[in-house]
Amino acid sequence: PDSELFGVERDLDRLMQVRHRYSDVTFYQRDLMELSDLKDLQGKFTTVILSNVLHEIDWPFGRNASHYVLQTVWALLQDGGGLILRDGVKPQEKDQEVEVLFKTPYAREKFERFANEFRPRRIRFSYVDVALTAVRLSAYDLHDLLNKYMYEGTMWKGEMEEVFGQMNVEEYQRFVGRYFAVTNSYVYIADHLLPLWKRDFEVVDGEFPKSHILIRAIKASREA
Repeated sequence: PDSELFGVERDLDRLMQVRHRYSDVTFYQRDLMELSDLKDLQGKFTTVILSNVLHEIDWPFGRNASHYVLQTVWALLQDGGGLILRDGVKPQEKDQEVEVLFKTPYAREKFERFANEFRPRRIRFSYVDVALTAVRLSAYDLHDLLNKYMYEGTMWKGEMEEVFGQMNVEEYQRFVGRYFAVTNSYVYIADHLLPLWKRDFEVVDGEFPKSHILIRAIKASREA
């Protein structure tokens, strides 16, 4: 009840939607790459939450841009303040192959579209049988497929231009650890994703990859 909440959104339409929905939150229309002008807010926050933010920064703008975002968060936090980071997490073994069975025609159709239309890298795979009911592909590529295949229309087109989750667990911990003291991290499959995955796919020789990571960290008193 004593907390004061702030939010940042670049897109004006989304900003208007969240302002209407959360009238008790102060929102700024800002790009995360342009927060350095909020000098009056530096050192004022007890907690900053980055939810599904870094992969939108890291892929188009590069890792240096993600470092800039964490540096900005560090400046906004009070000493001892907390960072909560939630984002996509890549499998630990990038090139490990898995066999995936299509349980629905929709799954096979969306896989074929994904393999043909995904722009960040070439998707390498092989069909397991002549009926084309299963494929072998890397766990890395499976992760992107599973986190994107349910989209349609303009959302699908946008998802085909970017990678979901830029780092594995160890890389995230090193990355955040450059600026903050990581207190704990947790990897999991988002609740809304698992029922869809189980309906449409089966990982024959393994298990579904974790979709997200949640990291909690604190700002130490010394400068980064």
